[in-house]
Amino acid sequence: MYVVITYDADPKERENIRTIVKTQLHWIQYSVYAGELTRTATEDLFRRLKKDVSTARISFWIFDRPPEVRQIGKQKDRESIFL
Repeated sequence: MYVVITYDADPKERENIRTIVKTQLHWIQYSVYAGELTRTATEDLFRRLKKDVSTARISFWIFDRPPEVRQIGKQKDRESIFL
C-alpha cells in the first residue's frame, strides 16, 4: 500500500514525528512523508506515532496503489514525488 503522512505539530513534537517517520517513508516537503509500506508496517507506524505523540495532528492517507501525481516546478530531491 502507498502511505502519505501529513502533520502539524509544535517544534518539539515535530522533531519526534520526523525521527519516527523518516525511517520508513521518504521526505516530500515540509511535514509530508510518503512511500510504500506493508499493511503491518503501516499499522505499526500508526501505533508508534499514537503512543509517542500527544498534541500534534497527524493524517494518514492510505492508497491501494501509488497515486497518479502531476508536478509543476523542480523537485527538492530525487526521492520526492510532490512539490
